Amino acid sequence: MFGRTNHPALILSILALVLGSCTAPARRGIEDLAAIHNSNTWMPRSPAFLSVSPDVYLAAKPSVNGGPGHYTIHDHRELEHAILKSIASAPREDAGMVIEATSWLAIELLHDDYNKARIQAAAILSSFAGHWIEQTGINLPHADPADADRYGRAATDFLAADETGNDQKRLAALETLITLQPPTPLAAVRTMTGVGRRLGRKPLAEEYTPRALAFALRNVLYLLEVGSRDSDPEVAENCRKRYNMLAAYALPKTPASL
Repeated sequence: MFGRTNHPALILSILALVLGSCTAPARRGIEDLAAIHNSNTWMPRSPAFLSVSPDVYLAAKPSVNGGPGHYTIHDHRELEHAILKSIASAPREDAGMVIEATSWLAIELLHDDYNKARIQAAAILSSFAGHWIEQTGINLPHADPADADRYGRAATDFLAADETGNDQKRLAALETLITLQPPTPLAAVRTMTGVGRRLGRKPLAEEYTPRALAFALRNVLYLLEVGSRDSDPEVAENCRKRYNMLAAYALPKTPASL
């Protein structure tokens, strides 16, 4: 397991905003967050095909354990909040699951129509990132400027190495991605989804897991930076504060605040 670093103030300040109980596993939450949204517009969808009954998310002691099946969503925002709480419980060191979860939280942060849901997504992203920093002592370089060609080549290199089962080349591709600012939010989401799913099927050796989490941390910082320009002032300020808090621990000790 990874060595601990000593950032208790960072961790406690982040975790206090996302703790909550939920009876549904995080993996189901990832699937069902997508299911309750239209895939093209990210607007609410009902009925939706869910892995479990909404009652499993909403009730402390569900009276219904039905699922999977089509369910009418009576209160989209209430169910969305409960599903996000489920995703917040994803194992932080399960690189495959948590990176894929991060990709869906990115969509939530950037495209959901409800500002409170965007703020909740930012809180969970920063909770993930704070845990990685606290557990592994990740330090990132300041990101190189966005370079779509170089970024695309590194992402392609990771996928090609994954197909051949070459861990050293997978790791080398991740190391390149760690140094780069994603060229667009869409590129970040697609790359995290691909990397997360492949690491879920074929994890890196445990000693390399911190580098996969460093890749995820680079993306979280980027997403919070993008979120700091949200049209809603509350969302923007929330993302800005979270970025600055994480950057103070994860980036070189030079001005990096937004």
